[in-house]
Amino acid sequence: MEMVIVPFDPEHLKTLQIQAAQAWMSEDLLCPDYAAAVAAAGVAFSGVEGQTLVACAGLMYFHKDRAVAWALMSQQAGGHFIKIVRAMRRYLDVCDSRRIEAQVACDFPAGRRLVTMLGFDFEGRMRGFFPDGRDADLFARVR
Repeated sequence: MEMVIVPFDPEHLKTLQIQAAQAWMSEDLLCPDYAAAVAAAGVAFSGVEGQTLVACAGLMYFHKDRAVAWALMSQQAGGHFIKIVRAMRRYLDVCDSRRIEAQVACDFPAGRRLVTMLGFDFEGRMRGFFPDGRDADLFARVR
């Protein structure tokens, strides 16, 4: 079955079987306030294969010239990687913000590769960024 791109719905986060590298977010994904805040802060899409949610991604706007890109992937996302990356690129290319940021856990090389493929440049290390105290790397696309 083929994965299709659909508009993001906050309810999607309840059914996403998140990949191990992002498992620390599992509790947040079940919080209705978190899902609603993500949906209200910008634009997003989901990748669905049949009844299975494969990925959710989007942009959260802080103001018209600054947005943060986010992505949550299931273990099944790898088989749909090219289609997911193409959808991400479309969203990034139509974003009017001058600066788009992404934060990636330092110990998550696949995430670092993804943002690099999407045209983000490494800007620096953010110590103790995540709730569990892990560091994150900051990447940005600036026009």
